[in-house]
Amino acid sequence: AVTGSLGAAAAGLRLLERGQKASGRHQQSWVRSQLDPMPRVAAGRALVEAGVRTGGDISDGLYREVQRLCGRASRGALIELEKLPLAPGLLPDDWPLAVRDSEDFELICAAPAATITRAKQALQQLGLPLTVVGTIEARPGIWLRRKGKLEQLRSAGYEHFR
Repeated sequence: AVTGSLGAAAAGLRLLERGQKASGRHQQSWVRSQLDPMPRVAAGRALVEAGVRTGGDISDGLYREVQRLCGRASRGALIELEKLPLAPGLLPDDWPLAVRDSEDFELICAAPAATITRAKQALQQLGLPLTVVGTIEARPGIWLRRKGKLEQLRSAGYEHFR
């Protein structure tokens, strides 16, 4: 499950890299997400208090953090692209901004369903959504499901020191 919405910071970075001026409130919000991120410290504490023991931030990309979470347990994961809480103004085909690029200061966590339910309730108190976007699976690899089709994603996200 992930906190907040995804893809805004990467969309903002793309605008800035192209030298484009943000037009409209969505694009302005994307640029703010890139230039003035809000760390989810209170959300992290709430997740731990709700019983979540596995998680991290997705600033290096949702894929990269899912890979880290699964690698520790020699597992894989399925990400349901249609469940991604994309930032306002982004379209369903903008999913790579959330999965591959990210830049978002949002959190990801993995836990049994009952713990996720408690975590959702805890984050509601903070006014922050927690959205289940996939499952941890026994088969290795990071898999994406979109419109009923499965595809294995082999690499994405930012890697430090490579």
